[in-house]
Order: sequence, then C-alpha cells, then structure tokens
Amino acid sequence: LGTQVVTTICDSKADKASAMLSTARSNGSLTFLSSQQKEYEKIGTLASNTTTNSTVQQKGVDSIILVYDLHKFETFVRLENHWLPLIERHYNGKVPVIVAGNKLDLFLQTETCMAENPLSAQVQMHQHLVPLLQRFHFVRECIRCSAKNLLCVQEVFVKAQEAILYPLPPIFDTASARMTKKCKKAFTRIFRMYDKDNDGLLSNSELNDFQHQTFLVPLGKKDLAGWTSNIRWYAEEEEVVRDGKLTLAGFLALFVFLIDKNCLGMPWKVLRKFGYSDSLDLTIPKHFQGINFPSLSTASREFLMALFNQFDSDMDGILSSDDIKDIFSIISEPALPPWYPVRAKRLLKGCFSFPKDTYERKLPEDSSTKNPLDKIDFSLSAGGIIIASATPFHSVSKLCSSFDGVTLPPMTQFDWMGHWHMLTKISPSVAAAELYRLGHRSSSFQNMKRLKNRRRKEKELLVVVVGSKGCGKTS
Repeated sequence: LGTQVVTTICDSKADKASAMLSTARSNGSLTFLSSQQKEYEKIGTLASNTTTNSTVQQKGVDSIILVYDLHKFETFVRLENHWLPLIERHYNGKVPVIVAGNKLDLFLQTETCMAENPLSAQVQMHQHLVPLLQRFHFVRECIRCSAKNLLCVQEVFVKAQEAILYPLPPIFDTASARMTKKCKKAFTRIFRMYDKDNDGLLSNSELNDFQHQTFLVPLGKKDLAGWTSNIRWYAEEEEVVRDGKLTLAGFLALFVFLIDKNCLGMPWKVLRKFGYSDSLDLTIPKHFQGINFPSLSTASREFLMALFNQFDSDMDGILSSDDIKDIFSIISEPALPPWYPVRAKRLLKGCFSFPKDTYERKLPEDSSTKNPLDKIDFSLSAGGIIIASATPFHSVSKLCSSFDGVTLPPMTQFDWMGHWHMLTKISPSVAAAELYRLGHRSSSFQNMKRLKNRRRKEKELLVVVVGSKGCGKTS
C-alpha cells in the first residue's frame, strides 16, 4: 500500500520475541525495546499513574498490538485490568488496539485435553473476550496466533495496519452501534448522485452504474437479492426494497453490514472515491475555483428543478422548511442554504455582492389567494434577466417553521431558482461547489468549458449596476 510501517516491540519481562521479530521485519522498520533500555523506560512510565501525557504518548504511535499468553489466563487478566485501561486513559481511546493471544500451539493442546469438559477452554476464552470488546471500543480485533509455528502472526500485523488505513470511529459509533452522522450524510449524497430518476430508489441499472464506476465490476443478476437477504436486519425495521428497487435505508444498511463484518476497506474505498477525507470532510475539486461563467448550465437547472420536485413533500409547489432541511441535510454543518447569512458570510467573502433576506416573515392580511405565484413580483425576471443585487427575493406568504433552531421562509419554485441564479451571478465557483456538495454530477470543469464556448450564443445578459451608496441602485 506504499505505507512505511515502524514496528516497536516492548517486552516487559525482557524475554525474547522469537518469530515475532522476523515477521515484524518483513513489514517494515523494526525497533525492539527490552526492559533494560532507556527507550523502554518511557513506555515503562506508562504503567505509572503519576506520568503526564507529554511523557506517556509516544510520537507517531498509530496502532498498538497487545499480546497475552493463551496458556496463562493471568496475562489476559492483566491486559484487561491494567494495560487497556491505561491506554484508554492516556490515548483517549483514539489509538486502535489489536489484541493477540499468543502460544496457540499450547492452547490447542490444552483444549484437546479438556475436550470431555462441556465448557471447553475456547468457550471460556470467548466468554471473556466479548465483555472486553464491549468495554473497550477502541479494540478493533482479537486474534489467536502462534509465534512458534508462525500461525496467524502475519494477520496480526496486517490488521494493525488496516486499523490505521481504514479507521472505524469516523464511520461507526461503537457505543450506539450506529453509523455516524457524517458517514450517513456522505453515503446519502452518494445515493442521490446515482438516483438519476429522482424517485428515492436505486434501480438495477442505477446500482450497476454505482458498482461499475466504484469497483470496476458489473452488478450480477442475483446481487440485489443476495444483498437484500443479508441487510434486512441492519435496516432498523425500515423498508429495504420497494418495487424491486433499493431504498436509501437499504443502501445505508449495506455499508453497516460491511462494517459489522469488519470489511472496512469497502466503505472507505467508496468514500475516498467520492472525495471524502479520513475525517469525512468533502474535498471540493480545485478546478472549481477557476469557474467564472455567471450562468447555470442546462444540466444544473434540470438538477435543481428535479430537487425541488423531489423534496416538495406535499406537492403544493412550495418547499417548506422541512423540505429545505432535507435537501441540505447531506452537507456539513451548518446544514443551511448557501444564501443564509451564517454560510454566506464565509462562502461569499470578498465577492462584489452579498445576498440578504428576511427570516422572520408573517402571513399578511390579504393572503387568501389560492395560487401563491399571484403575489410574486415577476419584474425581477422580466425578459429573462436576473438582477444580482442585495435586495431580498420575494417569497410566498406562509408562516415559517423552525430549521434546527433557525427560522427559514418557505420557497416557491420561482424563489428556489431565483436564489440559485443570484448565487451564480455573485460567485459562479461558489455555486458550482455547492451543487457538487448536493450531488450534482455534471458540475465539472469540462462542462463549464463547454459553457464558455457557447457564451456568445446565450440570450441572457449580465447587467452590473454601479453607483455610490444611497444613490438608488436597488430601487
């Protein structure tokens, strides 16, 4: 994988590490610490309750392998009652630990002698490992090995590397046994990217596109049926398949299933494929910074219209606060529209204009009209010209509801598209990046280059109004 591994073996009793040394050497650089060495004194202070964090934490420690003797139960007791609590206290549970039960060759001999006993040694050890894994959530795996016979020793070091390359905490909360909020946002965004018909389901064709573009392997005819039988238990009683198509709950349950089976490489491959870092922050491609064409492409307009229609829950032509919340729920916190002041001040810093809007609107007295569009001032879009100004856009007269503690106005289709046109005029690169966060797959540099080539053919005009403060530009 191109990763240099530095292995440090600490022998608390100054015994020889036997075959573990040769295995560690084959995986990268090796440092062996015996109880007489000065370097070991630093780790020896780890056992002291009076040490400070500066002396405890070893620089560059990414994972820890704790080894105990399967043939001596007292070594497991010390590991559980001393070393694991010590690591938890000084590393705050952030360093993954692999527990290796060594001397499997002797343990198997003991188990053979106890075969007549209904409670075998293996069952007893299993009963002790389960509470350990439940108590110390940073313990990634427990492996039995034999350094003498080189049995599963290589696997111990491989799992220690995988614990670093495919970290568990960012994608799964072991305390609640649920996918983390950021991970759920990421996979929901990926789900939307392949939901081409915007029906909230993934058909076999859409799943095949996802499978082929992510893993370069086509979807088998029986794959969906096989997935369904395996993930039903992980969907938390939600519907997994509807009308022969995979639901969002089923898509998320598929990755929870992989995590539960300790196949963390699969979810991380998908997340990194779609631009997510180890902390699950979405990386915006650098080429978006060079976009300066102030107009939404046809594909972008179609994407935004499809979003509006898909999330208009009551089909009344108006996006409620809850509907807007659902649309922006897949972006990082604060999950608010880009024109809301909290985000706009950061996203549009240094731009020539700044969107303003009122977020405390009440129902006017003459709001008895049935068609909400009758109250809209269409002069803003006369002749197809969108004016980029700081004037708030007119919105439908409807009581606002709460949006995670923030009050947002409902939006008609005119409001929705008008805000996006405004954002594109103010900063095309910010608008393109926001569409990318929402899962718009066509917001690419190549698409923008094609738009530039057609710029002279566009009938839309860009008008910039310049004047001193108070001279009446807005009116």
